[in-house]
Amino acid sequence: MLRPFNRIRFWVWMAVFLLASCSQITLKQAQLNEALYTGNVQQAYDIMNNHVDRWKKNRNALLYYWNKGTFAWMLGKYDESSKLFMASDYFLEDMYKNYANMAASLFINDKIRQYTGEDHERILFQYYQILNFMRLGNLENALVQARRLQLELNRLDDRYKDQKGNKNTRYQEDAFAYILIGLVYEAAHDESNALVAYRNAYRIYSESYKSNFNTEIPRQLLKDLMRLAYRNGYDEYLNQIEKETGVSFNKSWLRDEGNTVVFWNNGLSPVKQEVAVNFTIVRNGNTGWVTFYNSNYGLSIPVYVGNENTQQGSAFNQLQFIRATFPKYFNRGSRYFQGSLMADSLAHPLELVENVTAIAQKEMHDRFLKEIGKTLLRLALKKVSEAQMRKENPEAGAVVGLVNFVTEQADTRSWESLPDQISYTRLSLPPGEHEVSLRTYSSQDTLSNSMRIKVPQRGMVFQGFHTLQPQLAIN
Repeated sequence: MLRPFNRIRFWVWMAVFLLASCSQITLKQAQLNEALYTGNVQQAYDIMNNHVDRWKKNRNALLYYWNKGTFAWMLGKYDESSKLFMASDYFLEDMYKNYANMAASLFINDKIRQYTGEDHERILFQYYQILNFMRLGNLENALVQARRLQLELNRLDDRYKDQKGNKNTRYQEDAFAYILIGLVYEAAHDESNALVAYRNAYRIYSESYKSNFNTEIPRQLLKDLMRLAYRNGYDEYLNQIEKETGVSFNKSWLRDEGNTVVFWNNGLSPVKQEVAVNFTIVRNGNTGWVTFYNSNYGLSIPVYVGNENTQQGSAFNQLQFIRATFPKYFNRGSRYFQGSLMADSLAHPLELVENVTAIAQKEMHDRFLKEIGKTLLRLALKKVSEAQMRKENPEAGAVVGLVNFVTEQADTRSWESLPDQISYTRLSLPPGEHEVSLRTYSSQDTLSNSMRIKVPQRGMVFQGFHTLQPQLAIN
């Protein structure tokens, strides 16, 4: 057991360490955001090439690989982007076994542990990697990644399967991910597995995406689903879809499968910022339990702190109020609300398939009570430690109290180069090189960006483009 003086040194050192490292990350992220808001991807990429060792600090290594991998993808460096995303695999796998970091976060704060990504971030990591492999013409690796995406979807479902309530009211399944899986299987001429993926996507859009994320069933998904259902003899299922959606199957869709898929990443995802909430401490006699109460949020959360810490005269018993900090998403949105692809003098509308901001907000909302409970438990443990230290040495207790206050910070890390929304369209182009135009529309202007697409003699090609301008810039 550490002596009082050594414990003081430990807590002071920990506070200085955390504040120094967190301030560096915050400063660098602000520089990245400034480059992104002006659409200067090369500058953002160059920023990440400076002091790589600092970016790759163990607790933030995943964000380094994800952000730099995203910038490399935007710049057309698909091979480099693929390698960066592959390097992030180690830290994703480590999330399931790094118990030391998880334990430390219970006593200090969540920033002390290695960042392992939000649920939607771990899904979208697979999206970028599939885009990379398809652009590199490596269908075999894209198929492997599609299977890995299915495993991640299974993990997502398993993480919440024991929770009470209807799973359609929370983010437990990802419809867009199934569209992506289906497209890859179609590229490999595996219609059976593609149909299964499209059916899952249709079900999830119908059951939860419209109500939770304001995302309708894409018409292109209906066309692909109906086409494969007809071709594989699922007439009863085809009739069911027609009745549910009011869309009639057109046999002309059999001749227009679409060998070119274009994804439009629009705007920027929300950022986490710290918010503080004050709680009143209500004691439940000498039972060892206290209740943290906040009238603004209608919260009343019991936490066990130990019987001796609720006894009359204890240092903890003198507390009346406590301040807790939590992460909260702030939207940046998209400047452009609509887009279309101009090819061969025809306009192909881009349909929304993934509302990233709405999903991120939903994730945070659904786990809010869990975050509060964990934070209040940590605060209670800190206060108990401080109270015990004050009994032994009042000055040392004051130092521990100050350190506890300084280290109580919300984890505001996130993958900030993700888009606000993802839309897509599918079209058929003859083999060869084509110059197409992506037109995006806002209330102030129309933006046109040209893209060159090389269509192979056989197979499918995936193309992506990111319109970075957010609706609101937050530093």
